[in-house]
Amino acid sequence: MIRTLNRREEPFRKKIDVLRANELKALKTLATIRSILTIVFSSVTLLMGLFTFWTYAYYGGPNMTPGKLNSEIIFVSIALFGIMNKPLGMITHTFSTAIATNVAMKRIQKFLLMEEIDPTVVCRYSRQSHLSIPGGNYKELLAVDIENGTFMWEKPADSVIQHTDAAMDGERQPLLATSASQPAKPILSDITLHIPEGNLTAIVGRIGQGKSSLLSAIMGEMYKDPEGSVKVYGDLAYVPQQAWIINATVRDNIIFGKPFDQAKYDHIIYAAGLRPDLEMLVAGDQTEIGERGINLSGGQKQRVSLARAAYQDADIYLLDDPLSAVDAHVDQHLWKHLIGPDGLLKDKTRILVTHGIHHLEHVDQIVVLKDGSISEEGGYDKLMKAHDAFYQLIKEYSIGQKKHSSTKQRIHDMLHGKKDKQEHSEGSCSPKTGNNSDSEGDGSERDTIIGEGDASSAKDSQSGNDNSGELITEEKMEFGRVGWDVVLIYARAVSYPYALICIFLFVLSQACHIGTNFWLRYWIFDTESREKNGYEPRPTSYYLIGYGELVILFMCLDIIVNYTSEVICGLRASKVIYDRLLTRILRMPMSFFDTTPMGRIVNRFSSDIDAIDTRLPEEWNDLFAFISIIGGTLLVIAYSTPIFLVAIPPLLLTYFWVQHYFIMSSSSLKRLSSTSRSPLYQHFSETLVGVSSIRAMKGLREQFIKQNEARADIIINRYHAYNLDNRWLQVRLETLGGITVFLASSLAVWNAGELDPSLVGLALSYALNMTGFITYLVRTVNAVQNLLVSVERVDEYSQKPVEAPVETGARLPPNWPAEGRI
Repeated sequence: MIRTLNRREEPFRKKIDVLRANELKALKTLATIRSILTIVFSSVTLLMGLFTFWTYAYYGGPNMTPGKLNSEIIFVSIALFGIMNKPLGMITHTFSTAIATNVAMKRIQKFLLMEEIDPTVVCRYSRQSHLSIPGGNYKELLAVDIENGTFMWEKPADSVIQHTDAAMDGERQPLLATSASQPAKPILSDITLHIPEGNLTAIVGRIGQGKSSLLSAIMGEMYKDPEGSVKVYGDLAYVPQQAWIINATVRDNIIFGKPFDQAKYDHIIYAAGLRPDLEMLVAGDQTEIGERGINLSGGQKQRVSLARAAYQDADIYLLDDPLSAVDAHVDQHLWKHLIGPDGLLKDKTRILVTHGIHHLEHVDQIVVLKDGSISEEGGYDKLMKAHDAFYQLIKEYSIGQKKHSSTKQRIHDMLHGKKDKQEHSEGSCSPKTGNNSDSEGDGSERDTIIGEGDASSAKDSQSGNDNSGELITEEKMEFGRVGWDVVLIYARAVSYPYALICIFLFVLSQACHIGTNFWLRYWIFDTESREKNGYEPRPTSYYLIGYGELVILFMCLDIIVNYTSEVICGLRASKVIYDRLLTRILRMPMSFFDTTPMGRIVNRFSSDIDAIDTRLPEEWNDLFAFISIIGGTLLVIAYSTPIFLVAIPPLLLTYFWVQHYFIMSSSSLKRLSSTSRSPLYQHFSETLVGVSSIRAMKGLREQFIKQNEARADIIINRYHAYNLDNRWLQVRLETLGGITVFLASSLAVWNAGELDPSLVGLALSYALNMTGFITYLVRTVNAVQNLLVSVERVDEYSQKPVEAPVETGARLPPNWPAEGRI
């Protein structure tokens, strides 16, 4: 929202583009290494054949004499080497997976070994465990007891942190690494504070004096000097300065997992001033308030946060300036009915951080913070008579209020067409307004939950959902196999010329590979025919050199093919798809962000883009490789044993049926797996924002852990179903592969007297390998289909409507705008 309202799309786009360029550079290096490994392992069997045949030709006979190569030796060897293709091919994938796993484990390990909050910083006791105030003539039960407390945001023995005023008021800044000899800078020093049970205590002071930090210290969010102690008697409820709202209904944001009690709920709704807001909503308290409360004003979110804390029925309430975001009349309502001496929480301990002074006369205890220490403490009258820091603070605030009221009155008079005395004397007129002028008040919050200026998109979203009150739209999910339109989207991202060049290189590479085996067949045929006709045989080196040249040519072509496919085409498509998605997201209207959880957007930019970046180019490369290999294999078998062509159509139809039957369920399971990640990302994001509140309130930590585990279980279950689907496919493909080999062997034996033995050996060696290649092809087709789901999901956002162009070709008149309107 801030990015859009301030027209900061381009600067942010440039920053993202720099990071993306670095990522693509790393991906290019990774793809290059993967291509080299693929080439090395795919060429191993050819190189093994070359060295094996060379060794046998020169030393394969008796007593290390030259051996005689024939069909049985060569093609049996080729068949055996072909069996090694599968495990050797898996080495590349295993190597890449091992590297990725190692990197991931190191990152996770680094995170898990980071410093955690020390649970012993605050000693927590039940409400029944109390101490008395030391040194008093009477005994009074305590809720919070701090003795000689010195607190800092960084671990004292490790390093020092430089804090801004914002940090002192509760906002953590990045840690600055320093030497262990430098002490950590304390934010709060020598704090001794005793807060009796049931008291209303106000924490006051200028900005940046440590008021919010004091609440964090009570919650155990800061490091503490070992000399001091913090004791808390009872359960805590925390209302942060920036209200924490989750993507749920109004009711769910208030009860927050607690059992629903209608009478208690109605009482709290009234005390928090939410009843008029709920009456304005089409679905009442069942209306969704978008992620981070996007369709609420600051004051409305704060009242929901206060209602949630009240519903927790805690013993101690830590309130971090919750009244600063509300109108004056709402402030009075909340004080009278919720926070103040006669409010709903009158019997609870309330520690209120505030910058206002109008309620201080009615609190039980005032604590004045100055430079991170308590400068004064006591009742209102006592502190005013002391004429010290609190007196000066009240005096400065009163002067500021008078100036603010004077300015406010001038603005009000101007808006209602009244002339200021000074302006009247100068002969100038104030602007006039119509009937649509703002209502009286400071305008920080309207008395309805859907404000006029900040939630029009939310109104539209709700009206579009009938009376259900739903704001967040369900994530769209297609069914069945991925359509050809998605394939064309990816092909266009690659660009058709690059795709055609890539296909041509695959065909050329496979032709060279077939040529190596035909050269071996020529070696045998030429040698036997020369012996039969009485010609002098050619030297063995002639055949070996020819075979070696073809092997080297194939390796060179394979290098070019793999680099072109994965590095050039794959990363080009990835860059085009990513840029299109980013461009669309940056130009989306605000209504899109109101109705779309951030976790869903993050899922597109993380899991889906990662699949397009890394896995899809690799699987696409394998797909074309297996298509060219199988096509070449069928040509060789058809040329060598034409009768086998009779068995090919039913086999291919059977493979196609299995693949088609499998892909219908596989693609849907993949989509389910992909969509199940968005709720986890969203929940994790919301948890990070409200982590202080979760840790402070009893039972919320366990509740959010269970919710996270439930979402993770859904992902694991769907992924497990997807893997079981793949195991189903594997069993049937292996069975069909065995049938294919059996048919090829049977036909060769049946026609043994009519076929050339060398051609039969060549055909059988290809038939044995073809079963594995067809199995790989079907799996790869399914893998590509499933990975194209990511392209489909990204393209969904790329097709959504965007805002109007920033610049248009329309010419404006020289006097535009006129009459004070656009």
